[in-house]
Amino acid sequence: MTLTLEQIEYHRNGICAAPFYVMIFQDSEEGRMLGIVFDEPNHVAVFNLDKLVQGIITFGVNSWRGDRYEPSLRKAIQEYQDEQSQPEPERSPPMSAILEQLTRIAQEHMGISTLEVRRSDSLDFHTVSVWGVHDALTAAYQSGVAASATSNCEEV
Repeated sequence: MTLTLEQIEYHRNGICAAPFYVMIFQDSEEGRMLGIVFDEPNHVAVFNLDKLVQGIITFGVNSWRGDRYEPSLRKAIQEYQDEQSQPEPERSPPMSAILEQLTRIAQEHMGISTLEVRRSDSLDFHTVSVWGVHDALTAAYQSGVAASATSNCEEV
């Protein structure tokens, strides 16, 4: 299989959805193709462009094995990123911010001073009431809801 890349673009897919790369490429055996590649391994869709133009999106008629194309398409993405000299965009809050929020919740609702592993049973294991666990989980859930609301996400 010989692929010739014509065009590649990154789509952040709004604020809350999974970002992806879209590529137009020539497959020496199948013709002009459209590839959609998400960050997650094995999340690749490939279509024949001529069939898309005709409105043909039927499985088995205009569906191609993403796993067959994935290594070549991911390599093209890496080369594109190298050419652009841009690091891969950050897609989630830094872990330090998440850990700070979770630590604050553990302190307020469960009386646990830190979430760091200290390798001591007396420091790493805690007796916590059911209502303390309930309150901590509720606070974590509400924190996530608030974070998604401030990122302008809409439920579908």
